Formats: sequence, C-alpha cells, structure tokens
Amino acid sequence: MILDASEQFRPSHSLHGSLEIIRHLLHAGLPTLVTSITTFLYDLISLYFVGHLNDPHILASIGFSLTWIDAFGVAIVFGVAAGFGTLASHAYGAGKYETLGIIYQRIWILMGLVILAITGFMFSTSYILLFIGFEHTIVEEVSYLVVLLIPAVIGHAFFQIMRFYLMAIGKYEVSAIIGVCIDVLHIGSCYFFIEHLGMKQIGVCIARSISEIVAALAIYVYLKWTNPCPESMFSWRRRALRGLPKFAIEIFTHGTTVYIETITFQITAVITGLLRNKIILAAHTVTLNFLYVAIMPLYGVSLSLNTLIGNAAGEGNHHRAKHIFIIGLICNYAQAGLLFTLILFGRPWIAEFYTGELETQSFIIKMLALYCIGLFGDAGSNTMGFSLRALGQDKYVFKSFVFAYYFVGVSLSYILGIIYELGYSGIWYGLVIGYWTMFILMLYKVITLDWNDSTRMIQMNLHEQTILTELELESIEHEVDNNNNTENILKGQ
Repeated sequence: MILDASEQFRPSHSLHGSLEIIRHLLHAGLPTLVTSITTFLYDLISLYFVGHLNDPHILASIGFSLTWIDAFGVAIVFGVAAGFGTLASHAYGAGKYETLGIIYQRIWILMGLVILAITGFMFSTSYILLFIGFEHTIVEEVSYLVVLLIPAVIGHAFFQIMRFYLMAIGKYEVSAIIGVCIDVLHIGSCYFFIEHLGMKQIGVCIARSISEIVAALAIYVYLKWTNPCPESMFSWRRRALRGLPKFAIEIFTHGTTVYIETITFQITAVITGLLRNKIILAAHTVTLNFLYVAIMPLYGVSLSLNTLIGNAAGEGNHHRAKHIFIIGLICNYAQAGLLFTLILFGRPWIAEFYTGELETQSFIIKMLALYCIGLFGDAGSNTMGFSLRALGQDKYVFKSFVFAYYFVGVSLSYILGIIYELGYSGIWYGLVIGYWTMFILMLYKVITLDWNDSTRMIQMNLHEQTILTELELESIEHEVDNNNNTENILKGQ
C-alpha cells in the first residue's frame, strides 16, 4: 500500500531531531567514510613507495596507469554498484525483501558482463593512447601495466556489490573493518614487492590485485557466515534473468551519474599527458590521488545521505528526507572548510610526502592551490547530486553532469590547456569552472524540487515492482501445477 504523506512520521526540526539525524549520519557515514578512504589509500600507499624512488618517469607511468584503471575500470564498476545500492536501499526501506533479493541476483549477472567489456577495453589501451597522441615510451609501459591490474578491477567489483548490499540493510561497519585490515596488508605487500624485490611498477600492480581480491573474499565470507537479511538471500531464480534488460537500464541510469562525476579527474590526466611533460604528468596524477583521499570524508557523508534519504523515500516520508539532506549538507560544508585550510597551508608537506624530487613537488603545490578555488563548488554539487539521485532525479543529475563536467569543464580544460597553451594551469581552470557550473545546476533543482511528489513516485515504482513479482510468482506456480497435472495424466495412461 502506498502511504499518504500526511500519515508519515514528521520528525521535529528541533535540536533533538537534528541530533538524532546527525547520530544516524555518523552511524552510516563514519564506516562509509572509512571504507571509501581505505579503498583510495591503495593508490596513495603505492605512489608513496614508488615516489620515493625519486624517478619522475617511473612515477608518471605507474601514476597514469592507476589513473587509467581507476577511470575505465574501477570507476565503472563502482558506478554500477552504486546504482544497485540506490535501488537496494529503496527496496529495503519499503520492506520489499524479496525484491531486494532479486535485484541482488541481477547485479551479479550484470557486473559479469561489465567486467568482460572492461577487460576488452584494457587490452586496447595502447591503440587508444597512440591515437590520442601520447608518447610511445609511456604508452608501452602503461598498456602493459593496466593489463596486470585487471584482477584488481574484478576484485573491486565484487567487493562493491556486497558492500552496497550491506549498506542498504544498515550494515555499514563491516566493509570499514575489512578496508582497514586490507590497507595494512597492502602496506606489507608494497614493501615486499617494491622495496624488497625491487619490482617497482609491476610490484604495485601485484600488490593492488592481491589487496582487492582478498577484500572481496573477506566480505563474501562475512555474508555467507552471518546471512544478515535471510529474506533476501535465496537460491538463484529465473526471474533474475527475465527482468535483466530493464534492470540494466535502471542501473546504468543511476550509476552513470556517479561514473560521469568520478572520471572527470582522470580525463584531465589524459589531457595533461598531451603536454608531453613527464614531470607535470607525475605531479598531476599524484595531486589527483591525494584529492581522491582528501574528499573521501565528503564522499562518505554523501553516500550515507543517498542511503538514508533513499530509505526515507521508500517509507514515503519526505519531511524526514529533506531534514536528513539539510543536516548532511551542513556537515559536508563544515568538512569542506577544514579541508580547504589543510590543503592551502599544508601543500608543501603533502608534496614532500609523495616524492623527494623538487621540481615535481613544486608542480604539486601549485595544482593543489588551483583546486582550492573549486573545492566548495565540488563539495556542494557532490552532496546535492547524491541526495537528488536518492529521490529519483537521476536523469536530471546525469544531464547536469554531462553539461557541467564535459561540455563546460573538460572542454575548457582542453581549450585553455592545449589550444591556448596555458598548460596545466588552463587544465585546472577548466575543471574548476565545471565544478561551479554543476553546483549552480544542483542548487536550482534542490530549491525547485517537489519532495513530496518525488517520494510518492518512488513508492509507486516499488508498488509496481511488488505487483510484478507477485504476478511472476503466480505464473510460475500455475506453470508448475500444469506440469504436475500433465505428469499425473501421463502416469495414469
């Protein structure tokens, strides 16, 4: 039954009500934050060991390889898993556990197909980079390294599916604990393969693959051992295949917006490679890696907002959804202020952490200062984008991302950086303008959105899915009865 909004619990906007929401955000956000940080620490740890070899060529090749695999491997599977997470949170919030189980089975099938496509793309890396105009020496190394990183993408994909399933049912802390343990393993692996065996870039690829695969196995064992939501865990059903095409469209609609946002950084790395300066490319990839880690606290709260607002929308409680959003936005801007201070005044120490090579350090310091111009726009658009996706506004968010980050941001980065020869500064100016364009588009939608209507539409969609599931069950039962009757008749004859 679709509940009327007037029948929903309307949380007080008092201090007590706000503190309750903050408590829920911390309960969901801290583990999500820890998981997100530990995931991106893989690259930070790897680049630390490689960077202190003080060879810009090695740092540029492995830095760009990690950026490439993150853009066209890790980011894709993360976007697919995040799309599943939105649908799963709606189903769980509405108490539709069987629907949750069906979409959980479908996501495994869909992810397998996505991984096959990614694998083919990775084997084509050399042709793509040569066509774009990269140096031949960089292309040879990168194309070999990204193939070695394919197992890492597979492990990451499986981990994220199970992570978002657990997030949807309120089990936030499991992936965080696993992430911390795997980071310790990754430090040991990097030391062994890079420092002890001297395998340099290849050592990074081996260590990363081991970490991702072990993380996926650990969360799988937890799910099998505890079975936290048994109503959604059942044997494979043919219904998972029957609705796969429509499900794939929904997932790609939800997930593409996450992917479009995630790879903007990586695309600027490709543009930076066209400058044909290995020191600048090394500095750019290192700067991107630091920023991935640094914005994870913001990203963790945004992911938690996506789940909590999705649960509230599934319940039909638009007042609670809006209150959660406001508190989450305030929390993220408080974090953004702290991050701005850290980056602006801590740039020299950040650069020194990554490498001892002075020229690379100077470029890192300048690039971090340029990002600070767009930090608050990035923080706001990220928070509002995830919240709007939880309210069913995926198409608007997707179109906005494409316009702001590609028609504006990436295009300007190429025009200013390459055509007008402003170099890395022009590339970062374009990126910053894209952030603020996206912020304006998201703010407009949040202000004009009918929250009540959005939650009603989500409930209607869930209601339709439930009816379809019941009809499918009746059809299967009828088919089984007919088969049994036919067998009985044949036996009687």
